[in-house]
Amino acid sequence: METQEMEEVLMRKKRMGMLLCMILMAAALSACAGKTDDKKQGTKTAGTKKDESKEERTAKGESEKGMTAPDFEVTLLSGKTVKLSDYRGKRVLLNFWATWCGPCVQEMPAFQRLSEDYPDDVVILAVNCGESKEEVESFVQKNGYTFPIALDENLEASNLYPATSIPLTLIVDEEGDIVYSSYGASDADTMYAHYKEELGL
Repeated sequence: METQEMEEVLMRKKRMGMLLCMILMAAALSACAGKTDDKKQGTKTAGTKKDESKEERTAKGESEKGMTAPDFEVTLLSGKTVKLSDYRGKRVLLNFWATWCGPCVQEMPAFQRLSEDYPDDVVILAVNCGESKEEVESFVQKNGYTFPIALDENLEASNLYPATSIPLTLIVDEEGDIVYSSYGASDADTMYAHYKEELGL
């Protein structure tokens, strides 16, 4: 009888362990599923009416491929304030990310390589979503990243884009139009090759 009770206890522990594992896996998959809903309330996303012009949709804060990228002003970690429109005449790889987002962190080395290999061909602008300067600065210094990283603590810039999940990466052409947008990421080598192709480098 005692042996049977011990076996039952072990089985219960095993089932609890499996359940915990499933919960952790689900949490990992959804970790970057979205910035907090309370900060995103009222924000429009990319679903738009076909009879609206590009200018009308841009004015409403909606963004998608072929539209003018909504302008915004952010402060870089260096302390410099920049606008997206400051980079007109150059191609911009615009990325919305956070240090707690696994896929975001995974592809960051790809941006560093692109900034080093093609400094005159593309501007990398990585906009951090909702974290403090101290948090972001610590992460950047630890990893040795040197490309422009901006702070968006109140999500004012992020809310101009359909960044319902991160990472969100867009390519903005020389005229300021969005020519590419994508959610998610893979390993750094894969993303480097992918972005290089999309940028025509």
